Amino acid sequence: MKTEPDSSKGKRRRDTKREPLLVQLLRTFVLAFAFCAFAWDISTGVGQVAIILGALTGGVVARQLASTAWPLWRIWFVVGALGLGGVATSWVFTDSILTTLFNPEVQLNLAEFLRYGGLSFALVSGLRASTERVPQLIALELAIAAGGMASSLAMQRDGAINR
Repeated sequence: MKTEPDSSKGKRRRDTKREPLLVQLLRTFVLAFAFCAFAWDISTGVGQVAIILGALTGGVVARQLASTAWPLWRIWFVVGALGLGGVATSWVFTDSILTTLFNPEVQLNLAEFLRYGGLSFALVSGLRASTERVPQLIALELAIAAGGMASSLAMQRDGAINR
């Protein structure tokens, strides 16, 4: 893949064939709602909002990450560290000295927001950046979207197909 000098920082940027912005946003929305469907039974409204906001932020960041000269393993390392940082920070709000500063409802809502938002940010930004670099990975995006659709239909029947 060709690289060209970036005039702003002297680093080299990847010359990737970019999709239109609207297509990227629609694919990010589909991933966000698929992750919401996966977490529907185990999260509250705060967690669902965090998943959508984390996924949308991850989609925007992925567009920039895909154009850097970083290899994919480094991109996944950085976004994975950010996602795990969100999970670790959520533990700080529930299991540390900060528990005396907030009431339990605020603690749990903040911890859930950080946990689900960080994980959805990491997964969506890593997956979208990888898909922009390796177009064959769109099959993985489609599988996640199809799994989200199937899980939302199974939720209506409590996981049972026949009654």
